[in-house]
Amino acid sequence: INRFVSTILWDNISVRPVFVASTITDNTASWDITPTNYYTYRGPLIEEARTNLVPNTTILYADYGGFQLTITDAAATGVDGTTRAAVVTSTGTLAYMYRSQYTVTASTVYTYSFYAKLGSIVAPKIAIYDSTNAAFIEADVAYPNESTTELTRQEITFTTPVGCVSVRLYPLRNCSISGTLILDAPQLEAGSSASSLIETTTAAVTRNADLLTYDTANWFADGQAGTIQVDADLVYTPDGTNTTLAMLHNNSWTNRITLYRASSNLLYSYVDVNSDFVSLGNESLVKGESARFILGVKDYDYAFKSSGGTIGSNTTIAAVGGISELTVGGVHTGLQKANGCVLNIIYYQKRLANSVIEANSAREYSND
Repeated sequence: INRFVSTILWDNISVRPVFVASTITDNTASWDITPTNYYTYRGPLIEEARTNLVPNTTILYADYGGFQLTITDAAATGVDGTTRAAVVTSTGTLAYMYRSQYTVTASTVYTYSFYAKLGSIVAPKIAIYDSTNAAFIEADVAYPNESTTELTRQEITFTTPVGCVSVRLYPLRNCSISGTLILDAPQLEAGSSASSLIETTTAAVTRNADLLTYDTANWFADGQAGTIQVDADLVYTPDGTNTTLAMLHNNSWTNRITLYRASSNLLYSYVDVNSDFVSLGNESLVKGESARFILGVKDYDYAFKSSGGTIGSNTTIAAVGGISELTVGGVHTGLQKANGCVLNIIYYQKRLANSVIEANSAREYSND
């Protein structure tokens, strides 16, 4: 701004309320950070409750068994930026490394994950052993995200067999060529996908479900038009699950606007006005992907557009009213957690034209 100019023109200003007046209960909703880039913020990370069954996320020689290898404690930079990661040196192609025993529930889906950076080792494998039935559940599974330049998360999902109540985890088993690699931050949790890292030191730790709400009593008053825009990043969201990115509601299932990813992996907007409802959407969104979606609301004039889908409209539903609260990354009952990041939520006090909705949905969002 030139202080010698008497006229100042402002354009394209959006007001984004800071969630100071919001309610954050149980676990504090965190700002997710890419582990290898401490200055890349994705947005509020909203997750369901999870428990890391690995008692220590720092890998120590004293805690692990193995063959044809050595483990050097705290010899490399870990995902937290400190020198805590272990350097593992394999001296033979039959080398293996494991920790046991972990108490589990039979016939249950679990996910085992850890971070690894490959040095001179080639093609290391992961394995899961059923200690109860003396058999491998998963044997010699290749690392899904090999990297020689940075710590990347390796992840394997498995189902415990009937009667299995104890497992042994192998972050390294068999490789094409012996050598070195860096390992850090192991996690074992019930669920079909790994969640964000839950740090432990001496025992299992449970992270409670995140809950982030905001008072919206002056939004979408009876008969009032408006437009809601949401940017989301499904960082840890398992495919094939219902997950809600944002819900405007009056603490009930009626009179609500829900922006969500269905079990079909398609993005939808769902509007319920006194049990008269409409659902619009068609874009696919899977784990690790990002999208922007926008819903315009007016009496008998709805439009929904996601960044990769076609615009959908409805002219049979009245404008929603009585909205009192916004729940970020879930529904009002506390379920259907996003397990991902909600980067931006912008509310416009008018029903934007379809051409504007289409243009806005095509723009790349910022994760500032």
